[in-house]
Amino acid sequence: MQSSYAVGLLIGIIVSIGSLAWAISLLNWDNFLTHLGTANWWVFIPFTLIMLGHYWLRSIRWRYLLPTQYRSVKTLILFDSIMVGNLMTFILPFRAGEFGRPLLLSLEAKVPFPTGFSSVVVERFFDLAAVLITFAIIALALPSIPDWALLGAYSLSILGGVIFCVLLVAAIIPEKLLALMDHVTAKIPFGKKISPLLKDLIEGLHPVRSLKGLIIVVGLTAAVWLSNYFLFQIGFLLVGEEASFFIATAVAVILALAVAAPSAPGFIGVFQVACVAGFSIFGLNQDRGGAYAVLIHAHAYLVFIIIGFSALARYGVSLASLRGTKPAS
Repeated sequence: MQSSYAVGLLIGIIVSIGSLAWAISLLNWDNFLTHLGTANWWVFIPFTLIMLGHYWLRSIRWRYLLPTQYRSVKTLILFDSIMVGNLMTFILPFRAGEFGRPLLLSLEAKVPFPTGFSSVVVERFFDLAAVLITFAIIALALPSIPDWALLGAYSLSILGGVIFCVLLVAAIIPEKLLALMDHVTAKIPFGKKISPLLKDLIEGLHPVRSLKGLIIVVGLTAAVWLSNYFLFQIGFLLVGEEASFFIATAVAVILALAVAAPSAPGFIGVFQVACVAGFSIFGLNQDRGGAYAVLIHAHAYLVFIIIGFSALARYGVSLASLRGTKPAS
């Protein structure tokens, strides 16, 4: 386990260093520093407010992904748990926040860790479907796109649709899906190891098995990602770039797909190269893209550090103790 952990961390660091080196090689440093130095700092005011609103929406959606008996959890506790999770992801390897956030929720709201973690996994599948479908729409709307990219867009749209349909089936008729899953996993290698994970995922969909619950979660997922795309559009003003909502959405989706790759804590490297690549695809100034990446990335670190550590202090929990806490069932 220790060796695989070390190998994974090493791969992530190599990917981050390589990505960062690539991003740096694309920049003209004089122009980059000029754009960085002439940034419109006032934009950070609406940018920060929209960012906090985005995570508040995520907190509300998280409540509806929890079983009914835990719906009384205060939104502030859900919000704090998400921000502490972001803090851990930005300073610790292997997306530690995905475990830290349900762990803090279990300590402060008595939501069992397996229940909280299952809701986080389900949330990520809804997010993945939203990103893939958005990316497919964006790729198909580009004026000139190579055939291979068009094929990729169709493939991603199908994948996003399949993920969403599986979520619907799992929420509406879980018993039949479980029976089909048992039949399939019995015939494939490692099926016995995969089966419990899939069952946990299906069980995690229990809160959205009603039509009302499903509509609420899908609607909130749309609101979450629309707010994120709008946030990126506002962010363009930091470097004096007035981009359309379409371009901002494209950059946000490219970034969301890029940070899925293994990387160092905080997605250092892949974050920067994704922003520079997004600017380049639409013929925007790459040096502005580099400044944009540095500014919004540094801002994210600052926000997560301030709110994350403030939340830990209010709950009387240290980051070290949170990392060392054994999840309770």
